[in-house]
Amino acid sequence: MNQRFMGLVPRDFEDGVHFLCIVPTSVPPDFHDVWHVYQRGQDANSLSGLKDKRAIVIFASPVNPQQVATLQEFVQAMDANYGSDAPPMIWAPHSVAPEVRLHNTVVEHTGNEGKSLVTTFMEMGVDGIVSGEPHGYALALAVRVWVHKLEMISQNMTEVMHERMQRAQNLDYLKDYVDGLLWDFLRNRLAPAIPPCDRSLPAGEPNHIDGFTFGSCRRTPHGPVYRLIGKKREAGSAKGSKRQAAKLIDKLTVRDVSGVMCVKRMVDAFWTVSCEKWQHPHIQRLFQVYHSPTHIILRVEYGGAGSLYARLVRRASQDKLRPLSFTKTTQIIQQMLRAVTHLHLGPKVCHRDIKPENFDLHETPDSACVKLTNFQLAFVHDDSSELCRQVCGTIPFMAPEILQHTGYNGFAVDIWSTGVTLFELLCGLKSLEDALNLIPEDAKAQGRHCGYSRPDESLIGKLMESFQQPGSAGRLLKAQCLRDLDHFLPSVRPMIDGTLKVYPEERWSAIDLQSAMEMLPKALPAQSPTAAGSGREE
Repeated sequence: MNQRFMGLVPRDFEDGVHFLCIVPTSVPPDFHDVWHVYQRGQDANSLSGLKDKRAIVIFASPVNPQQVATLQEFVQAMDANYGSDAPPMIWAPHSVAPEVRLHNTVVEHTGNEGKSLVTTFMEMGVDGIVSGEPHGYALALAVRVWVHKLEMISQNMTEVMHERMQRAQNLDYLKDYVDGLLWDFLRNRLAPAIPPCDRSLPAGEPNHIDGFTFGSCRRTPHGPVYRLIGKKREAGSAKGSKRQAAKLIDKLTVRDVSGVMCVKRMVDAFWTVSCEKWQHPHIQRLFQVYHSPTHIILRVEYGGAGSLYARLVRRASQDKLRPLSFTKTTQIIQQMLRAVTHLHLGPKVCHRDIKPENFDLHETPDSACVKLTNFQLAFVHDDSSELCRQVCGTIPFMAPEILQHTGYNGFAVDIWSTGVTLFELLCGLKSLEDALNLIPEDAKAQGRHCGYSRPDESLIGKLMESFQQPGSAGRLLKAQCLRDLDHFLPSVRPMIDGTLKVYPEERWSAIDLQSAMEMLPKALPAQSPTAAGSGREE
């Protein structure tokens, strides 16, 4: 060690550089004030004097396992005690006397695991490694180079971190500004049906609200739906509370003024169908709207553990163990039609997204009850002559006129989507898409046949061609209807022909649907002969 430091004094190194040796050894002259010896098992508190050093140069032999283990212990102790405040640590290999060492010696000993010691020490947390075992002024220059290099790296990292923190702060400021603009100013001016933000509510998805505890969760395309548990009786209700759920709308999905207006229209429609005058047993009710820092929360009537779509998926499963009985199918048809006709003839609400996913289903061994829900696209249609412009919905539930971009009547498109929903109930999910070949072959090859198609203007021609001839929808229903449900054909076939007319002026209205529905219980037998003999009731 004395030979390596021969002719050197501390000022030949950078100010603030401290030296540490893993094993006791004689201290080079003039270096007593900047020298420290560390032995394995030494108390970590003894390292406190090294915290504020500019850099620490550690001497240890790369071929001595005990010294390597001690070096690792020292580095880990410094990191554990001081973390990012620990000074840079530079390893200077020290193993052979200078007079027997080749001038170009480089330490690159490979261990049993195939990793070099250089790699091992860098993984330990050593910041720099002096190549070879230089002595004299070569050692001083090597140490100075590493000190300056590590300081430049640290400065660059600090600048990068500062820049990124500044960007993050700017982004947070912009988010807060947009949030305030949308949910304070514009909400107050354009959407007063949405309450002001309640800062007492926690950010993120809550676990309780207004005395209710959040239970099981069902993820839907419109957001999570939680079953609410807790209150036994609802305020102001002598008969006790119905089962309730909470629908969450993430405010991050509402990005502009039109998004706020969509939420406003949804809440307005929901409140309209929930008022005492327009309540309906097969339309979901809204009890309260909450506004947290991150979500709009709707406390609504609980409609069931799943959707009609999920039930039809189970009906179509390969094991065939979950059929829908004739009686339950009858109940679902009647309830679904009553809900849609009530919307149109009573509160004058257009839903614009009627499909199996938007009917919650509660099922018992003997009965089935559906409730129309998810009013994200709904609005109160005061003027029946007013045309809608927004392209929304899902093929094949979208009426052809929506894709023509010429404006459409919201009531008429609801009638079309009701007809398609009836078709899928009797024929199976995606049966209309398959029969009309509405799914491109490349989409099938890519596995996109698992869900409904997105709007595509090229589909207008197929729909017009398939349903333009009178009676074509009814004939398709007869060809595709499930065998155990063909007893519905005499009563439902006219509905399908009336609802799936490509020209909206020829399509049935809610009044026509209501008239046909009144004949439905008389036209349907109490029980299907097939179902009566099979004994496959759930």
